[in-house]
Amino acid sequence: MTTKFDIIKLKAQAVLGNVEAMYELGFNYLYGIGVEDNIEKAHEYLQKAAAKNFAAAKNLLTNVFADNGQSSAINSDFKEKGYATFKRICQDADKGDPEALYIKSIGKLDDDIDDYRFFRAIDDLTKASQKGYVPALFALGRIYHISTRISGKKAEGLSMIQQAADMEFIPAIKYMMAKAPESVYKVVKHMSEDQNADGEILCMLGQYYQEGIVVEKDINKAITIFEKSILEGNTDSMLELGWIFEQSEDVPHDYKRAFELYSKAADLNNAAAMNNLGTCYKKGIGTEDDKEKALACYTKAAELGNIEAYWNLYLYYMDDISTERNFKKAVEWLEKGDKAGNLECTFQLTMHIMNGDGIEEDANKYFLYMQKAAKGGYKDAFVRLGDCYRYGIGTQQNGNYAFEWYKKASEFSLDGIASLAKCYTYGIGIQRDDKKAIELYKIAAEQGYAQAQFDLGICYRQGEGVEKDPQKAIEWYLKAAEQGHGDALCNLGIMYENGIGVDQDSSKAFDFFKKSAVAGSVQGQFCLGHLYYSGRGTEQDYAEAIKWFKEAADQGEPDSMFHLAICYNDGLGVEKDSNKMAYYMYAAADRGFQRAIEAIQKYNIRRP
Repeated sequence: MTTKFDIIKLKAQAVLGNVEAMYELGFNYLYGIGVEDNIEKAHEYLQKAAAKNFAAAKNLLTNVFADNGQSSAINSDFKEKGYATFKRICQDADKGDPEALYIKSIGKLDDDIDDYRFFRAIDDLTKASQKGYVPALFALGRIYHISTRISGKKAEGLSMIQQAADMEFIPAIKYMMAKAPESVYKVVKHMSEDQNADGEILCMLGQYYQEGIVVEKDINKAITIFEKSILEGNTDSMLELGWIFEQSEDVPHDYKRAFELYSKAADLNNAAAMNNLGTCYKKGIGTEDDKEKALACYTKAAELGNIEAYWNLYLYYMDDISTERNFKKAVEWLEKGDKAGNLECTFQLTMHIMNGDGIEEDANKYFLYMQKAAKGGYKDAFVRLGDCYRYGIGTQQNGNYAFEWYKKASEFSLDGIASLAKCYTYGIGIQRDDKKAIELYKIAAEQGYAQAQFDLGICYRQGEGVEKDPQKAIEWYLKAAEQGHGDALCNLGIMYENGIGVDQDSSKAFDFFKKSAVAGSVQGQFCLGHLYYSGRGTEQDYAEAIKWFKEAADQGEPDSMFHLAICYNDGLGVEKDSNKMAYYMYAAADRGFQRAIEAIQKYNIRRP
């Protein structure tokens, strides 16, 4: 409890410039803690702390005082709605009342809260939980378990949540149901046996039988339990039962009943049911399809806090069911979904930033969102974040970080295994080890991953980590080519064009280059253009050569730029144009293409 002596010490510290003491004095005078409340003095001390950029003081001034904190009068809305109540809570908390300590901490544990208020709230929760207040025990355990601002407490946090669950605190039981359902089965079973069992507990018991966790799966028993829970008004059971009738393969589908259950739960503001109801209207499940009602349901679901709804709203504006694609609206919902914690939205936002669809291209933002998605555990982001570090996309190149993220991805992804292999091939974040690279390429290639098959083909062609073997290179290129891998098709064309491991055959080379070019391989597009240009494997056709050279040049391929310069200089397939010749010649030279650099010097070509 704050004493007069505590106030004297705070005043002395404030005189010495201690900003936290200034804030504490302002807070204490505002709510009458250890002193008589004095609004003017509260405002004075808070202003002093705010002048030193103390975030907690700025926040309190803005929320409590009029004129955005400039006036010493209390804001009328705060005075009417919360001042007296919160004053009583703060005074009770100062006396050590656990419920007041818990309530005082609410709203101060979010990621955007400044460190001072965040850790003061942690102190309040600690005091409350030590006094046996179970909601505080759960809240503190949850923060320890999920917050990135506290390290080394994850296991302790989960243990605290388990303690709260063992004390039959339903929010803690629900939390453990999502993390380790077997750990709370006994308490759920015990609580469900009560004649007046809570609907939430019955719902959780039904989930055990629905999923076959701990107990033998019994969908009919689950349905019976859910129906009993629904009689208690539990909307989650309406949702679960609706899902069973809509999607479960264990019972005959009853789409009309599913729609009715979702509707009933949605009417009671169950956010997930509202989202599912939107899908029913979108797809005509148990009702007629109605895109406007779908949009309304998804929007309401998002307002109620369902993070899946943000993704559905994104799909709506991406022409999933609407009549006109709207990139700007779609991106707006991705941004909202990202802020709400939907990592699928966060990851998809990076795709729009990369392509400039509905949002400006920005390499740094691409990196930051990708990093957020990956650190949040979104697996599709792991390799792409590794690529950011490998190539320096939106951040500084860092081979060690690239290796770490590829290694994490390799635990579940063939793409991750192939990317990790490249680290060993080129010594990215690890000492070069060609044999280790081959082992990894083979693991991914033998499971049908086309990129790894292509990379393994390169290793056999060049003799990296294995003896040089053109036939085996062709074998792996063919496997990748069968899956439409453009660069593998191109390399097969090169093998036939040059007679490497096969008899030289320009006609077959042409066929492979054409397939490669159509598949989008830049090198394949150049090679196809070059065969048209030279008349090997096909009739000479400068117009077709120009077409494919331009396709490749537009993607930065310098040899194509050089050949376009020759075509414009000599009038091959196009009218002679010295300006365009110079443009393409310098474009190739600027990318380090030696033949272009030499031509510019030899013929004294001026930059256009």
